Formats: sequence, C-alpha cells, structure tokens
Amino acid sequence: MALNSRNLNYKAILKLNGIILLIVGAAMIPALLCAFYYDEPGTATGILKSMAVIVPLGLILFVSMRFSKAIFRARDGYIAVATCWITACIFGVLPYLFTGLTDSFIDALFESTAGISTTGSSVLDVTLFSKGMLMWKATSNWIGGMGILIFIISVFPALGINGQVIARLETPSPVLEKSAIRMTDTAKILYITYIVFTLLEFVLLELGSSMSTFDALANSMSCISTGGLFLHPGGLDYYGSNYVDFIICAFAVIGSVNFLMYFYLIKRNFKAIAKDTELRVFLLVLAAAIVIGFISLWNSGDMAPGEAFKISAVQVVSNMTTAGFSYTSIIWPSTCQMLLLILMFTGGCSASTSGSLKIVRVIFLFKYIRRGMFRKIHPRAIRTIKLNGRPVPPPVVSAIAVFILTFFGFFLLSCVILSTQGYNFTTTMSTSIAILSNCGLALNDAGLLVDNFSDFSGFLKVYMCLMMLVGRLELFTMIIFFTRAFWDRKK
Repeated sequence: MALNSRNLNYKAILKLNGIILLIVGAAMIPALLCAFYYDEPGTATGILKSMAVIVPLGLILFVSMRFSKAIFRARDGYIAVATCWITACIFGVLPYLFTGLTDSFIDALFESTAGISTTGSSVLDVTLFSKGMLMWKATSNWIGGMGILIFIISVFPALGINGQVIARLETPSPVLEKSAIRMTDTAKILYITYIVFTLLEFVLLELGSSMSTFDALANSMSCISTGGLFLHPGGLDYYGSNYVDFIICAFAVIGSVNFLMYFYLIKRNFKAIAKDTELRVFLLVLAAAIVIGFISLWNSGDMAPGEAFKISAVQVVSNMTTAGFSYTSIIWPSTCQMLLLILMFTGGCSASTSGSLKIVRVIFLFKYIRRGMFRKIHPRAIRTIKLNGRPVPPPVVSAIAVFILTFFGFFLLSCVILSTQGYNFTTTMSTSIAILSNCGLALNDAGLLVDNFSDFSGFLKVYMCLMMLVGRLELFTMIIFFTRAFWDRKK
C-alpha cells in the first residue's frame, strides 16, 4: 500500500534533504583543509569530487522546492527525519569511494553510517586512512552527535517549517515535562554549548599534552559527540598519558549528561540540577561500576591498583556513555566483560549525545517493577510512578514501556541475524548491543574489545547500518516504516 503524495509535504521534505546535503558538503571542508595541509593530493581530489556532487544537488533541492508554509504532521516528520539521515549516510559514502580508500560501496556505507550515527566502529584498517579521511570521519561524528536536523531547527521559521515534530523524532528521549523555552532558542543553546565544549576539550588536549594538533581536534570532535573514533591501531594505548585519559573521560561524561543541565547551570538554577534524579543515578551507577571494574581487574593480579583503577574508570565511562574509546591490549576478566555489556544497555542521560536505552528509562523500569510488586501485595492500591518528584503521565508510562520492550525485542532479533556469521555467543551478543547502542565496541573470543567488523558478510554489514540508524534515532523513527499502518493511504 502506498502513501498518497498529495497528503505529504514532499516539497518541504525535499528541501530539508537539500539542506542536509549542503551541511554534509560544508562538513567536508575541514577534511579538505587537512588534505591540503598534510599534502594528500589524492584525498583532496576525492573530497573535492564529493563536494562537486553533493553541493550542487543540495542547492538544486533547496532552491527549487518552494512553498509558503509547511505544517509537519507526525507522518511527514517521520519521513523527513529518516530520509535526511539516510541521505547524509548515503552521500557521506562518496569521500571513501572517490579517495580510493575502498572500492566497496557496502564498506563505504558502513564507514559513513558509523561516522554519522556516532557508532565509531569500522570495517577498514585505520592505518589506511589519510589525515583528511580521519578528519572527515571525526567531523561526521561531530555533526551526527547533536543531531543534524537540530541545527536546522533554529532557521525553520525563516523556511516556513515548524520544527516541533522534527525535534521530537530526531531526539525522541522521553519528555517528562514541557520546556518553557522556544524550540529555536533551545536548538541555539544546545549547539552553542556543544561548540563551547568541543573547543574547550581541544584547548585542553592541545596545550596540556604532547598530542598533535590534528589528534587533539579529531579526538575532541569524536569525544564530545560520544563517537569514539580510533585514530591509531592501539586506541588509548597509543597515547600512554594519564592526562589524555582523564580529559577524554571527562568530556565523554559531559557529552552524555542531559544538555538541559548546562542551561540550568548557566541560569544558576543549582536546585534543579541537584533534584534531577537521572543525573544522580547516572553518576551513582558510573561510580559503582568503576569500583566493581577496579576490584575485578585488581583481583586478576595482572596490574597495580592505580593502573587497575584508571583502566576501569576510562573503560566504564567509555561504555556507559557509548563513546567507544578503549584499551585494545587489555584482556578483560569475565566480571568486567559482563559489566561492560550491561553498561552498553544503560547508556547515558536523555537529551545527550549518548545512545542506548538512556538512564531515565532504566530508572523507570525499576520503578515500574517495584510498583508491580507493591500492587501484588496491595491489589486495590493506586500508586503512580514519579520521576523528579512529579507523577509520570500514563501515556508516557506506556510509551516508555513499549520502547524498552521494543529495544530488547530488536536486540534479540539482531542477535539471531548476526549469529549467522558463526561467531560464539559472547561475540554475537556484544556485537549486537555495540551496534544498536552506537557504542561500537564488541568483545572477541579472546576477551579483547574491538571496533572492527570487517569479517562480517556484506548483507550483515548493511543490516548493521540499519541497526546503527535505528539505535541513533531510537527505534520507532526507522522501525515504523516497516509497519503496514504507516503506508496505509487512508490514514
């Protein structure tokens, strides 16, 4: 069954896709500058060819799609968000192909999707990447971290498009209370904060360590977006610096905290920050996991207490925030393996750059279970679920419960599909949650954390691209396209 095109704001949707193409084209400028600076003519030529395709097409769509005003309904919003992200991923393929980094469209699609979805994983050898292409992947992490369309929302009034539906579908974390701030102002605050944190991390890495300017910039863009790009084969082992580990760890946490907290911080509303249940639980779980990881590593007898604590802290933060940085030389004890997998399920806070379930939903899940147990004892009692001291409305309760069930259902389905590759249970399960949560780190047979999935078949790589987008857009924005009701022209 097909949708009636007369019921769609297709001009507005195409115009948005045109803007996305212009943004993707502009995002290639840092990579182009790197290619020129480091004397990489092949990379520079490939990026220029990519921009020569992307920018004119974006301009054509932007200029030719004219309308006075477009009110987006839910269906329009779903199509707009999904097509814009798919467009960004597909056209982000061109630099990988035109620079000769790979001649496989599927491998290039995986790299592009992993970059824009902030999964950070790869199917190519990192040593094959030029500086320019590493910068392109870091930049794609950065533009995907906060949300590509969130950036456009600030100019929606001028375009005649209402941004409420778009924002809700691109960052669909549960909304427990309405914000008094206008959507356009919210978008500006988010991106200003995002840029400030990126620059701050860059300055701290550049001035406080022996890290090169290129590495400082690429790591900053990848860290605050919780993308976790590997610039070197050894991961964090390459730098061998406690200072670098601390800065990356700190900004991964910053990126995974609800960005509304920084608005409260600017307004000096410390009471609202202190009362935020999600933030408190996030920090508490983080601290407890670090202690458990430290004890497990120390008991393994392979490292000193200080080293065990540092490694535990960095890896716990990396997995829980879904940043995806790692120590590639550490063989993790079974307790740590289980802990790191669980943390990939929890994720960071809502309205942040981290992926997976988000802490607010985990809190809700435990409160929901506790209420169920209470009602078993007191079947006639009426007990509401509260977060931050406020009762959660029944529609939100239902939506969160459905999301959690759908998340685990899709995870189990993905485990079954990925199991056809023939890997053992741990590798298959960890790969599934690594891709779905946008963390990008899986455990191999030896107990090492890996971010490279080159051994998977072409079909499974394409499926993993879908998983990355489903995880980044939090399930329903992509999954709804596979339902019959969505395509019913009568609805």
